[in-house]
Amino acid sequence: MSSQNEDPRIKARRSAVEQAKVRRRTLVVGSALCVAVVAFLVYVLL
Repeated sequence: MSSQNEDPRIKARRSAVEQAKVRRRTLVVGSALCVAVVAFLVYVLL
């Protein structure tokens, strides 16, 4: 019974960890894109 009670918690924790990984990856990609766009604009304007 205890293992059945722990299963949904483990699944929820695993999905939360996966969501955090995806969120961190999108944040890194977004910041990298912003830096690239700013650098390109500075290069074009100067």
